[in-house]
Amino acid sequence: SINLFRREHATHGGPVTFATIRFPPPRLAVHRQKRHGVDSAHFIKSLGRVVLSRGGWIESHALCPLENPNRFGSSCSGSGNGASCSDDVIIDKASYRAQAFHDPSFATPDDVTFESVHGMIFPSSYSSLSHFNDLSDSRKDNSWRNNDDKSSSTISVVAYGGRRLSFLAGGGLWSSRHQIHSDTSTNLCNDITPNDNFALIPIVSHAVVNGSRNCTNAYLQLSDSIHDAAILDFEWKHSPEKDHQDAQSASIDNKNSEFLMALGMVNNNCEIWGFRSTFIHDRQIQRHRMAFQATRLQCITCNVRCMTYSLCFHGWNDGQAAQLTRNNGHLPALIAASGTIFGEIIVWGIVHEKRNGNVLMDIIVNGWISQNISRDAPTSRLRVPPSYRLKGHFGSVFSVKFGSEAEIASTSDDRTVRLWTLTPSSSTDVTNRECVRNASRILELQSTHSYTLSWTGWGHTARVWDVSFAHSPKDNSMLLLSAGEDGVARIWSPFLTEKEFRLPLRGHRCESLWTVDNCEGIVVTGGNDGSVKLWDLESRTSDDGAKAYLVPSIGASTSGINSTIETEDATTGTRKKKHKKFKAKSQICGMQFFAMDNDEFQSKLLVATREGSLFSLDLTHECWTTHSSWSKNVISSVTGDHVDVDSSTGACIAVRPCGSQVVVGTTEGLLISSDISCQRDSRAPPQNLAFNSTSHRPVHSISQDLYVGDSRGNLAYFTLNVSLAPHNVTSTERSPDSLLARVHAKEHITGVVVLSSTGAIFSVGNDGCVNQCKKGSMGRLYQVFSIPIANVTGLRSIWSTNDGIIVGGYYGNDYVVTDVLNGYEFLRIPTGGRQRRHEFVFNPPNNMKIDYSVPSSYGMAVCTGENSIEIHSRWRSEKTDFRYSHNVGNTLHGETINRLCWVECKGCCAYLLSGSNDCTVKLSRFKDNRFVSVKDLPPHESCVRGVCSSSHPKSKSSLLVTCGGKLSMEFYLLDHESCADGDPASVSFLCSYRTLGTSSIDHRMNVVRAVPLVPSEPYSHMVVAADSDGDIHIVVISEVTLLRKTTIGKILHGNGRPVLCLDLLHFLDRILVFVGTTAGEIMVWDLPSRVNFCSGDGRSNCIADAPYSPLYTVNAHSSGVNDLSVAIADKAMPVAVLCSVGDDQTLATYVFTFVEQASCEDRYLELSESKSVVGSSPSSSPLKSVKVVCDDSSLCFRVYTTGQDECITLWRLEFQPLAIKLISSSALSTEGSCIDCIQITYSNGSEHEMIAIGGEGIELQSIDLSVIKAAKKLYEANYLLITAGAGFSADSGLSTYECAPDEYKELCDPSKLIKEARRFQQFWLNFSHIYSKTKPHVGYEFLDQWCSGGLMPNLKKYDKNDVSRTDFSPWWVYTSNVDCHFRRFKSFQDSICEIHGSADEYICSCRIGYSGGQARIGMEWCQWNQGVPKFKSCKQTRVQVTFEALKGVIKDNTMLLCESCQLPLRPNVLMFNDTDENVLSYISTQRNRYQAWESHVEDAISNEKSKFVILELGCGVNVPAVRQESEEVLSDCAQIIQYQERESKGSVCLVRINPKNAEVDQLGHGAEYVSVEANAKKALEQIHHILKQMTK
Repeated sequence: SINLFRREHATHGGPVTFATIRFPPPRLAVHRQKRHGVDSAHFIKSLGRVVLSRGGWIESHALCPLENPNRFGSSCSGSGNGASCSDDVIIDKASYRAQAFHDPSFATPDDVTFESVHGMIFPSSYSSLSHFNDLSDSRKDNSWRNNDDKSSSTISVVAYGGRRLSFLAGGGLWSSRHQIHSDTSTNLCNDITPNDNFALIPIVSHAVVNGSRNCTNAYLQLSDSIHDAAILDFEWKHSPEKDHQDAQSASIDNKNSEFLMALGMVNNNCEIWGFRSTFIHDRQIQRHRMAFQATRLQCITCNVRCMTYSLCFHGWNDGQAAQLTRNNGHLPALIAASGTIFGEIIVWGIVHEKRNGNVLMDIIVNGWISQNISRDAPTSRLRVPPSYRLKGHFGSVFSVKFGSEAEIASTSDDRTVRLWTLTPSSSTDVTNRECVRNASRILELQSTHSYTLSWTGWGHTARVWDVSFAHSPKDNSMLLLSAGEDGVARIWSPFLTEKEFRLPLRGHRCESLWTVDNCEGIVVTGGNDGSVKLWDLESRTSDDGAKAYLVPSIGASTSGINSTIETEDATTGTRKKKHKKFKAKSQICGMQFFAMDNDEFQSKLLVATREGSLFSLDLTHECWTTHSSWSKNVISSVTGDHVDVDSSTGACIAVRPCGSQVVVGTTEGLLISSDISCQRDSRAPPQNLAFNSTSHRPVHSISQDLYVGDSRGNLAYFTLNVSLAPHNVTSTERSPDSLLARVHAKEHITGVVVLSSTGAIFSVGNDGCVNQCKKGSMGRLYQVFSIPIANVTGLRSIWSTNDGIIVGGYYGNDYVVTDVLNGYEFLRIPTGGRQRRHEFVFNPPNNMKIDYSVPSSYGMAVCTGENSIEIHSRWRSEKTDFRYSHNVGNTLHGETINRLCWVECKGCCAYLLSGSNDCTVKLSRFKDNRFVSVKDLPPHESCVRGVCSSSHPKSKSSLLVTCGGKLSMEFYLLDHESCADGDPASVSFLCSYRTLGTSSIDHRMNVVRAVPLVPSEPYSHMVVAADSDGDIHIVVISEVTLLRKTTIGKILHGNGRPVLCLDLLHFLDRILVFVGTTAGEIMVWDLPSRVNFCSGDGRSNCIADAPYSPLYTVNAHSSGVNDLSVAIADKAMPVAVLCSVGDDQTLATYVFTFVEQASCEDRYLELSESKSVVGSSPSSSPLKSVKVVCDDSSLCFRVYTTGQDECITLWRLEFQPLAIKLISSSALSTEGSCIDCIQITYSNGSEHEMIAIGGEGIELQSIDLSVIKAAKKLYEANYLLITAGAGFSADSGLSTYECAPDEYKELCDPSKLIKEARRFQQFWLNFSHIYSKTKPHVGYEFLDQWCSGGLMPNLKKYDKNDVSRTDFSPWWVYTSNVDCHFRRFKSFQDSICEIHGSADEYICSCRIGYSGGQARIGMEWCQWNQGVPKFKSCKQTRVQVTFEALKGVIKDNTMLLCESCQLPLRPNVLMFNDTDENVLSYISTQRNRYQAWESHVEDAISNEKSKFVILELGCGVNVPAVRQESEEVLSDCAQIIQYQERESKGSVCLVRINPKNAEVDQLGHGAEYVSVEANAKKALEQIHHILKQMTK
């Protein structure tokens, strides 16, 4: 079947199953080092690329997307998208993605299933720079040969997953891409081709080489699932004579064109395959394309037969090559380690030089190399015994890896990481291990050695999925990296400790990490949240060198102060004295890092003490500076009077951005601004300004504004005015300009920051939440929402970056710095406890984004005593620090997505709202056909079960609703205007819904929907949710922000069965609620839709009119109703259509007709009629989601369904009679738990329906609505005009004028017949021969079936015996093509107008010298006309040439002459400067018949209200004759329709199919058009498929 769906980019989110970093090949490293010296290693590392797989997609991203090439001596500016140049090396910063097992050119029936990528190998790149740093010059020149000499150097990625294996080139991974196309120039850049997207290298069968293309595939299908793959290249030893013969006999150099691959299978097998490069002709790209011819050579099986969960090869490493000749040679050794489901690891030899069975292997491989074996080898298996058996795990072994010295690391279901070393069997000392680097040596030692369990690592709290080897950057000792189901990666030092060597790597917001790797000191992890995290191994394993400092003491008294206050006992009314806590004057009351204006880093620390002192510590020079006291010489900024300050009340400080002023806050509510630009011994110390802000604790100041958070969770805003007030003002109290109460519950607010780009205010507190506020008119603060930070119990610091917010807080006694957007943990510093006063600074480089694996510079000061400070710091200069992005990909949900919905913003972009089992809610921005950002909304206490949105037509906002556990709903408002300029989504919190009483965590809302209500002022929405008890909750929400943050609603009690789905339908002033339950029932409730608002607060009273029982109940399914969707079937009548899906594998469709009734009190609906039809799932699997779309301009109703079969299906709903028909289906990479769609119109006029399918991640697929609309127009058409240009012929493999050789343009002139008659005629005979032997593509057959085969049933039908109407066929062809392909079909032989003639006819050239009956002027024409005999019969001379006749004429090189005058014949083709009456009369006859037909059609449109469709195929803008004809006919018919007075008129529609220029200018009031951006063959194939389904 034809797949109408198209996958849009990679999956958004979803599990990352493989991730690594690749570096350039040795040729680039060696060349760079010779030219630029040692620092080139830094440059080569910056060229690295992060490669990952997500589902069936492969992605390649620049490791350092923000790195500046000028740091490495760039000599030229960038060129191209994302590429810049440094000397002779092109630096590619672009991102690439492609499907690993799918290519439209080579689609097969197996493509109906979607396979995920589980692993990759990289023949043309490297995982480290050891070849750059460690190798001697001789080894660089010999062993590390130029990659272009390897056959596999054309391959960037070998991807495998399930039973599929594929080869890809490009992706920025330094493959020798110039070998992919044989006719592509090899004069490319020396090292890297920029903007080189992935391209699948097809795998072909042997028949393809002989001319057949039927066996070409985008991937190799294996007999079992693949665990691992290894590749082996060959280096030939040819004799000079043989080399010379090969060069003479081959047009394409086949040197090193073969390589071997070993594929490790699940059933403990290994298959050896041989691949030989060849070239095939690809008709779509019109040139030769490289392919690999695959041959199965041998299957090796281990005698221990069992199911394996992991397998790893050792022996055929990167850069290793086999030295073979054509008839002799041995393969290098290859071994495998398999992890079984029984906890055992089996090491067995696959290829071994000294084993007898390997002789047969060498014979087979040499026979294949000599091309004596061209087919797959016999399927007999070579069985080998195990060499080693490792027992120790207590569960299934999920990962096995070989180390550089034959060590084996493994992970298991038992939550352990284990290391096995090869030791002598007689030794009991596990440290007495054998240093073995060669695979052959491992097999040789099996009689005297054994693998011994030398280390076991305990620390993971769940299953461990993957392990990788690494080396300590400090001492090069062995490290192990592991990742597991507990969501963290761990670092181990096996020979140092059994515990974790360092703190775990936390940064993924999911439970499972599937992959971990170490590449040149960078740890790469990938998990369920769809992102890849990068970690600097050196900073994670190095010790933080902390230094201790003593704060200077001022004054002699350090005894401290005891004070008392009087309080009143609430029970007795008596006053009691209460002693304050003892405060030593030398205690530190505040610390903050700061920088002066010219400083690169905030490397100064300001310390304030409770004796009123201010000191600053210069960490660079390690010296103290004493500043003026903050508690002395203080005057009020309100009254100007002197203020007495108790220095022992100091609480906190904040240094202003300029670095010259500090604000000190006291527990008595004083805010004191002090100048720190002067030292203490200054002769004129400045005055300190103060004002009283009772109960507010200052935290941070921004520019001229001051945001103050207190210990009660209140956030205040002050305008800091340094001018003195009049002296007659007596009060020192100053009220804040705005106050937000309890934004952090009742916990301390510990940090505030303002984003300079948006003005948003973010605060953190001891409640562990990040709160966002905004400042409205008149400086008033409004709360947006609050988000808790995982794994942090109390937040203390907050910083703003160009990409988001970074916070610092405590996890136990450790201080943690975390990225709020991605959850990435930058740092973890032990402080000894959160009660100790501390200060932390996160120092970004100047003018750079903070998007790196570790902070470029940081400092932390911890107060360890009354006067002692411990400082942890790291200061790195921008010039020396190596920077790379710490996060690749948008971080999405870590578990299954339960619901999603599109939110359309008027005129700018769209958003996708999604909720998941991991309790999170995400708002993803969709623009330019891809997701560009993700915003977090506050999570729920339990899983998020439902999300929805609602928008008023006139409103500039959208209501967002989420629901989940404890019967909770949260309401937000998305501002459309803030989204127009690309700013982050502006989402503000409205309120929450809570039921009266308490609800358990398992008592949850399962689904929610919302619709706008009338009247439209103020904008309000009805929100309907259903819960697990079968109750329906109705809430009316206004877009007006209210002070009250909770609301209640009306509850309708159902039948007690849990509700799984619901949908709302708004018409006839009513709202119908359709509810599906676990019992398979669908209930219909009738609600009013008008709201009468109470004065003032925007609340409504319509809920009181809610019904007490459903309007109608139907048993739709035999099991639960998983999802349902409703739409209005007829806008003129109260008719609704409902589609539902369930576990019974059916799609139930109902059509309800309602009648509006009126009573003395109200109006209501009654059901008058219902119809139903049931469709079955094509794969007999439970269906999970459904979406009904009504679109009058295309198919009336489209229905999309998804289910457990991991497939999306498009259905067409018909009403006369009621029927549901399957149109198309497409494989998914995830289980479709939810679905929603949105329509997008592109600039060229084409329309697409973007479908988002949720599961483990979000997959986007699209339907070209233009194709569906075109099919509908054709189905309804009474007349059809087919206009075809050169692009339509090109789909058959014929050249267009733009691609034609220069000789064609030279000889397309009748004057050449006079000068070079033989050459002229032979050239055109060759062209006629090509046209005749070329088979018309399938699009011609489709058109023939539409016209004469009944697929366009509404075409006018005429009696063939009616002689008066023989010229008026209901269809006509108007074409500029001369290939005569249309006339091969009987349907078009008598209804065609070929405006340039036809090349299958040859006519006499006697009239080429005349124009309009007069002789053409010129000496050559005069001489020609004089030699032309006067035979009238010459005008009728027409020779119909056939393929066989042309073949003989061309072979004999004979001339075709006129039988009457013996002049050479010419093709019946209109050429440049052609005035031949013989050609023009033929064309004129056809044109006259066509114009008569066109006139008849115009009359039918005017008088018979006929529907006319112009189908334009492949008409470009370079030669626009046919394109202009289509537009002229459209314009003429549109004028006829425009001036008709009757209401019922005919119609005309232009369907323009063009891959580049599909746009249509509006050409009149009555004109319609459909733009299809595709090549004609593909579009006709899809339209034909739809027409077949419509006519069934």
